[in-house]
Amino acid sequence: MSPVRTPASEGGEEVAAAEQGSSSAGAGGGSTTTTTTTGPLTKIIVLVSSIGGSAKQSSDQRRCRDLFNAKGLLFEELDGGAAHYRDLREFLWGLSKERTYPQIYLESGGEKYKHVGNWQTIQELLDTCDMPPEFLEQHPEIRTFDKVFAAVPKGKPTHNLSTVW
Repeated sequence: MSPVRTPASEGGEEVAAAEQGSSSAGAGGGSTTTTTTTGPLTKIIVLVSSIGGSAKQSSDQRRCRDLFNAKGLLFEELDGGAAHYRDLREFLWGLSKERTYPQIYLESGGEKYKHVGNWQTIQELLDTCDMPPEFLEQHPEIRTFDKVFAAVPKGKPTHNLSTVW
C-alpha cells in the first residue's frame, strides 16, 4: 500500500488515500488537518498495541474503546504490534508524524484515512462539547467531538482487543 494525497473538502484539507496493490507504505508528503469532517465515513480506526507500552498507554487505549462503544460509533481497533498490520501502521504513523498509541483516524471507503489525534485530542474534543451552544454557534470553527464524528455510522466494533489487554 502506498499513500496518495487527495483533496477532502472545500476547506482545502487533505486526506491520505492508501493505494491498493502495493506492498510498501510511506509517510507521504505534507500534513493532514483535522477540521470538521464532511462526506461519508466508513468508521473510526483506533491504532493500538497489545505489546509493550506503559500503564498510561493501556489506560488510554481502553478509554478510547469504552468511549466509542458508549457512543455507539462504528470503529475498528488495529493492533500496531501485529506483524500483519506493519505496513498499515507505518502508513498511519506517516500521517500523524508520531509513533504513539492510541491514535485515532477516520477511514472512508477503505482507502482514505484522516488523522484525528490521540487520546488527549479526544478529551479536548469532548471538553468543547460542554461549551454553551450559543458560543459554539458563534464560532463554527471550534471542533467538537460531535462535529468531528458526525458522519460516522453507529455500530459495534469490528475488532476488539480487550481480551489481549
